[in-house]
Amino acid sequence: MTIRIVTLLIFFLISGLSRAQVEEVDLLMRYNCETNEYDVSLKIMEGSAMAIPDRAQFNAQISIVVPAGENVVITNRYMPLQSNQNYQGIVPMDWGLGNPVYAPAAQPESDFYAIIPKLSPASFYNDLAQEEEVMLFSFVVGATGQYDESVRFFDNGVDPDDSAPGMNGADFSIGMAIGGATQLYNDHLEESCVTSIEEKLETDIIVYPNPFEDQFSVDLSQDVKSVKVMGSEGKIYYQTGKQSKGNLMIKTHDFPSGVYYIRLETEYDIASKKVVKF
Repeated sequence: MTIRIVTLLIFFLISGLSRAQVEEVDLLMRYNCETNEYDVSLKIMEGSAMAIPDRAQFNAQISIVVPAGENVVITNRYMPLQSNQNYQGIVPMDWGLGNPVYAPAAQPESDFYAIIPKLSPASFYNDLAQEEEVMLFSFVVGATGQYDESVRFFDNGVDPDDSAPGMNGADFSIGMAIGGATQLYNDHLEESCVTSIEEKLETDIIVYPNPFEDQFSVDLSQDVKSVKVMGSEGKIYYQTGKQSKGNLMIKTHDFPSGVYYIRLETEYDIASKKVVKF
């Protein structure tokens, strides 16, 4: 009898130790040039989750900072799914906007929004593995939805806290809990379709002069499907269709000074290169 009890205790101890849980997460914000939406994803940095309790969404707050006066609308919701204990959920959990703070005295150039989950009915992720990325929701900013590099996550400990002038006691700190009340949020990253192209592709684009003034030339090493020149704010300043291999000269008299991205689309990939106008 004693041996049997000891065996059972060892079994339960091992089972408890082997239960996988998510231990650390990051948040990713990527601007999608095709949809003009900002896509927010969760990346599992440490741990994993397969058991029902460990896949449950608990309290969270994902706060974003946008230019003052620009409206924010959540356009799509993806994960977690309502009543998804047995992987049969089809309705995404409702990520909703909390009460914003507009142009506070502590940072008048910005508006602050908190995006929080509605926890009833209970919602669950599918199995979560380390290094996996899970899309949570998408949102648009402003009437045009164009890219703005100043749209970003709230920086805990850097942006104004609840005691700062004009914040009116509102706390926009980011937090994320999955499978329990423990806060798992570690860090965040923002990217856009014009800045997150793999750097190795830049070597395929030869541009001269760079920096430029009234014009620049692009040496095309192969036929391309399209050429775009985009400002850092997402506005397209030049666009053309198919171009054959060779030299393409682009007039830039009407371009304001600043940073631009040349975007080439080929049959197999997309390449981007940063250039600067004086």
